[in-house]
Amino acid sequence: AVVSTQSTGYEMHLNGAVHCAVRYSQLHKLNEQIQKSRFDTSEVYDFPPKRLFSLGSSEKEDRRVGLELYVMSLGQHSEISRSNLFMDFLIQAQKEFNKLN
Repeated sequence: AVVSTQSTGYEMHLNGAVHCAVRYSQLHKLNEQIQKSRFDTSEVYDFPPKRLFSLGSSEKEDRRVGLELYVMSLGQHSEISRSNLFMDFLIQAQKEFNKLN
């Protein structure tokens, strides 16, 4: 699950526990790396696009839901979920999260 935090970060929950917190920009960078990779992304949920203007509360919720669906689809993708790219992202995000807490 992906849950918004007050600083417009997103908590990632794995197996019901907070695994890490990430910002939209970190997920965007991961998405770019996945798009450049050899993975078939036809089954991956579309990454929510960047917006030029500040997001209102409904847009923030739409983005959160979109990010949650995106991350869940990565976790369910048989190749991406086992890839070094995805695993390294999760490990690095968890390390950064643990430094802050």
